[in-house]
Amino acid sequence: IHLDALEKHYLFTKPTFPYIDGEISISAAVRGYYTNYFIFKPLIFLCCVFMLLYWYNYKNFLNKVIKTKKTEINYFFIIGVASAFFLFLHAYFLGRPDWKELYDVNFYRLFRRFIIISFILLTLIAQLLLVITLTKIRKSIDQLIKQKILWIKLFFTIFLIVLTISIALTMGLVDHNDIFNNITEWNYFLLMLIDYLLSFFIWKKT
Repeated sequence: IHLDALEKHYLFTKPTFPYIDGEISISAAVRGYYTNYFIFKPLIFLCCVFMLLYWYNYKNFLNKVIKTKKTEINYFFIIGVASAFFLFLHAYFLGRPDWKELYDVNFYRLFRRFIIISFILLTLIAQLLLVITLTKIRKSIDQLIKQKILWIKLFFTIFLIVLTISIALTMGLVDHNDIFNNITEWNYFLLMLIDYLLSFFIWKKT
């Protein structure tokens, strides 16, 4: 994917590792027709399905097994589902020239930025509400979870929220070059994936 985009958009002929060199953005890496429509978008749509299952299963677990306030469960579930919806919208509108032709380019960019920011914020809020709920009831599910990993996930989620605010302030106050922005973009979304992965390691094997 990286090589295809580099050759078409940056005229490079060698692979890149954008997490370190920042030579290409995520959107540019999948801007080619085949990589966008046959690899990137299907994988993102599949991720949306997995996200829905992730939040649905946590909701069912807490409803059936744990005696906790339904409002707390519903909040993280609804917000989590909303984050998956915005991720779907982001993938759907990515690389659609018809939208660029129908609407002002600046509006199109602003609309896409609103979608991705909504996805990020809703994901972080849902993850924080979920891990706080699990932390509150950790004693009653001690036989099911790994307490240390639960605390790691809590602090990691808080770290992501602080990092998000810091990045937003930094980019708003300082005009960084594309390489810095690309490195930040790739590594930031990698950290978001790690936050989901921590949810897997929380649970003990039974």
